[in-house]
Amino acid sequence: MTEVPTLIARFGGAKAIADRFGLTVKAVEQWENREGIPGKWHIPLLLWAAEIKVPLSMADLSSREVVEARA
Repeated sequence: MTEVPTLIARFGGAKAIADRFGLTVKAVEQWENREGIPGKWHIPLLLWAAEIKVPLSMADLSSREVVEARA
């Protein structure tokens, strides 16, 4: 598993992710606080990563806990 702050940085930061998916920066920052990215964002992030050539796999998104989807 890759740390959430590292994953967010790969995409250019919380603002870049928020802008891409219509989220607030606060919502993306909460992923760090929860130490996991909600499952509903895994596929969109994987697709975006492939589009912009950012290294990302499902294993990077895995966490020990299931994160409730709020964002």
